[in-house]
Amino acid sequence: MDKTESERGTTRWNATCAGSKSSVEEGLIDKVDNFKPLSLSKLEDPHVDILRRGDFFYHSENPKYPEVGDLRISFAYAGLSGDDPDLGPAHVVTVIARQRGDQLVPYSTKSGDTLLLLHHGDFSAEG
Repeated sequence: MDKTESERGTTRWNATCAGSKSSVEEGLIDKVDNFKPLSLSKLEDPHVDILRRGDFFYHSENPKYPEVGDLRISFAYAGLSGDDPDLGPAHVVTVIARQRGDQLVPYSTKSGDTLLLLHHGDFSAEG
Protein backbone atom coordinates (compact mmCIF):
# COMPACT_ATOMS: atom_id res chain seq x y z
CA MET A 1 0.00 0.00 0.00
CA ASP A 2 1.20 3.49 -0.76
CA LYS A 3 0.49 6.33 1.68
CA THR A 4 -0.89 9.62 0.40
CA GLU A 5 -2.14 12.78 2.09
CA SER A 6 -5.47 14.30 1.09
CA GLU A 7 -6.22 18.02 1.05
CA ARG A 8 -7.92 17.78 4.45
CA GLY A 9 -4.87 16.13 6.03
CA THR A 10 -6.58 12.76 6.40
CA THR A 11 -4.24 9.87 5.78
CA ARG A 12 -5.35 7.44 3.13
CA TRP A 13 -3.66 4.38 1.70
CA ASN A 14 -3.80 3.25 -1.88
CA ALA A 15 -4.16 -0.45 -2.55
CA THR A 16 -4.86 -2.57 -5.57
CA CYS A 17 -8.42 -3.78 -5.14
CA ALA A 18 -10.46 -5.69 -7.69
CA GLY A 19 -7.83 -4.87 -10.31
CA SER A 20 -7.88 -1.10 -9.72
CA LYS A 21 -6.39 1.38 -7.28
CA SER A 22 -8.58 2.07 -4.24
CA SER A 23 -8.35 4.43 -1.31
CA VAL A 24 -8.40 2.63 2.04
CA GLU A 25 -9.91 4.38 5.07
CA GLU A 26 -8.05 4.72 8.38
CA GLY A 27 -10.45 2.22 9.98
CA LEU A 28 -8.93 -0.56 7.88
CA ILE A 29 -5.36 0.64 8.30
CA ASP A 30 -5.82 0.55 12.08
CA LYS A 31 -6.49 -3.20 11.76
CA VAL A 32 -3.04 -3.89 10.30
CA ASP A 33 -1.10 -5.22 13.27
CA ASN A 34 1.59 -7.51 11.92
CA PHE A 35 4.54 -5.12 11.94
CA LYS A 36 8.00 -6.53 11.30
CA PRO A 37 11.27 -4.78 12.12
CA LEU A 38 13.14 -3.42 9.12
CA SER A 39 16.73 -4.62 9.08
CA LEU A 40 19.30 -1.87 8.66
CA SER A 41 22.23 -4.29 8.41
CA LYS A 42 22.88 -3.61 4.71
CA LEU A 43 22.94 0.17 5.14
CA GLU A 44 25.84 2.45 5.86
CA ASP A 45 25.77 5.31 8.36
CA PRO A 46 23.57 7.90 6.60
CA HIS A 47 25.38 10.97 7.91
CA VAL A 48 28.60 11.79 9.74
CA ASP A 49 26.81 12.40 13.06
CA ILE A 50 24.35 9.47 12.80
CA LEU A 51 25.54 5.97 13.67
CA ARG A 52 24.02 2.62 12.76
CA ARG A 53 24.29 -0.17 15.31
CA GLY A 54 22.29 -3.31 14.63
CA ASP A 55 18.83 -2.29 13.49
CA PHE A 56 18.95 1.19 15.04
CA PHE A 57 20.17 4.62 13.97
CA TYR A 58 21.63 6.70 16.79
CA HIS A 59 22.12 10.44 16.99
CA SER A 60 24.28 10.48 20.09
CA GLU A 61 27.82 11.19 21.22
CA ASN A 62 27.94 7.66 22.66
CA PRO A 63 25.01 5.24 22.12
CA LYS A 64 26.17 3.12 25.08
CA TYR A 65 25.67 6.09 27.41
CA PRO A 66 22.62 8.00 26.13
CA GLU A 67 21.83 11.47 27.37
CA VAL A 68 18.69 13.59 27.30
CA GLY A 69 18.11 14.70 23.71
CA ASP A 70 19.80 11.70 22.07
CA LEU A 71 17.80 9.77 19.48
CA ARG A 72 17.47 6.04 18.78
CA ILE A 73 15.44 5.28 15.67
CA SER A 74 14.19 1.98 14.26
CA PHE A 75 11.77 1.20 11.46
CA ALA A 76 8.99 -1.37 11.05
CA TYR A 77 6.71 -2.23 8.18
CA ALA A 78 3.45 -4.05 7.55
CA GLY A 79 1.35 -4.71 4.49
CA LEU A 80 4.12 -5.28 1.95
CA SER A 81 2.40 -4.58 -1.38
CA GLY A 82 4.81 -6.45 -3.65
CA ASP A 83 7.45 -9.15 -3.52
CA ASP A 84 10.82 -7.83 -2.39
CA PRO A 85 14.10 -9.78 -2.43
CA ASP A 86 15.11 -8.40 0.99
CA LEU A 87 11.74 -8.18 2.74
CA GLY A 88 9.92 -11.22 1.36
CA PRO A 89 6.65 -11.90 -0.45
CA ALA A 90 3.71 -9.53 -0.72
CA HIS A 91 1.31 -9.61 2.21
CA VAL A 92 -2.17 -10.83 1.29
CA VAL A 93 -5.24 -9.68 3.22
CA THR A 94 -8.96 -10.14 2.78
CA VAL A 95 -11.14 -7.06 3.22
CA ILE A 96 -14.88 -6.97 3.79
CA ALA A 97 -16.10 -3.48 2.93
CA ARG A 98 -18.10 -1.60 0.34
CA GLN A 99 -16.31 -0.19 -2.68
CA ARG A 100 -17.62 3.28 -3.45
CA GLY A 101 -15.83 4.64 -6.50
CA ASP A 102 -12.15 4.40 -5.61
CA GLN A 103 -12.76 4.10 -1.85
CA LEU A 104 -13.32 1.19 0.51
CA VAL A 105 -15.90 2.27 3.10
CA PRO A 106 -17.92 0.46 5.81
CA TYR A 107 -20.64 -1.87 4.48
CA SER A 108 -24.11 -1.62 6.04
CA THR A 109 -25.98 -4.93 6.12
CA LYS A 110 -29.76 -5.34 5.79
CA SER A 111 -29.91 -6.15 9.52
CA GLY A 112 -28.27 -2.81 10.36
CA ASP A 113 -24.78 -4.07 11.18
CA THR A 114 -21.74 -2.22 9.84
CA LEU A 115 -18.82 -4.24 8.49
CA LEU A 116 -15.31 -3.01 7.88
CA LEU A 117 -13.07 -6.05 8.34
CA LEU A 118 -9.50 -6.95 7.48
CA HIS A 119 -8.15 -10.48 7.93
CA HIS A 120 -4.61 -11.62 7.20
CA GLY A 121 -4.64 -14.23 4.42
CA ASP A 122 -6.70 -15.08 1.36
CA PHE A 123 -10.33 -15.98 2.21
CA SER A 124 -13.39 -16.41 0.03
CA ALA A 125 -17.09 -15.83 0.76
CA GLU A 126 -17.68 -19.58 0.36
CA GLY A 127 -15.50 -20.35 3.38
